[in-house]
Amino acid sequence: KESEIASFSKSYSEVELKLKDIQLEIVESKHLASQLENKKNDLVMYLAHDLKTPLTAICGYAQNLKD
Repeated sequence: KESEIASFSKSYSEVELKLKDIQLEIVESKHLASQLENKKNDLVMYLAHDLKTPLTAICGYAQNLKD
C-alpha cells in the first residue's frame, strides 16, 4: 500500500509540473499577444501619419489650384 501512495503522489507531482508548464505558456502567450497588439497599433499610427502628411499637402495644392 505504501508504494501505491508514493506512486499516486508522484503522479500528482507530474500533473502539477505539467499544469505549471501550461500556466507559464499561457502567461508567455498573453505577453506575446500584447506585444504584437502594440506593434500593430504602432504600425497603424505610423501609416496613418505617413499617409496624412502627403495627403494634406496634396489637398492644400488642390485647393490653391481650385481657388
